[in-house]
Amino acid sequence: TKNGFPDGWVQTGDVGYFDENGYVFVVDRIKEMFKYITNQISPSELEGVIQRHPAVSNVCVVGFVDPGGDTVPRAFVTLKDPNASA
Repeated sequence: TKNGFPDGWVQTGDVGYFDENGYVFVVDRIKEMFKYITNQISPSELEGVIQRHPAVSNVCVVGFVDPGGDTVPRAFVTLKDPNASA
């Protein structure tokens, strides 16, 4: 129905972009994202950056509500060498 297409677009809850050839690339889900100040934070994007560190084995980023009521990213990291210090 027309109500399902505000401004002519279907709203799937996905984040994506069009490249220069008009192809659509879906890169994230809005529901996984959270807002910090004026920024939309993508946990999977932060995980990708942290995962590139050579000492990191695994990482999970979640939104955490701090004492001031703001949602901030918090990373839980497993190191490749469990005896190493962060």
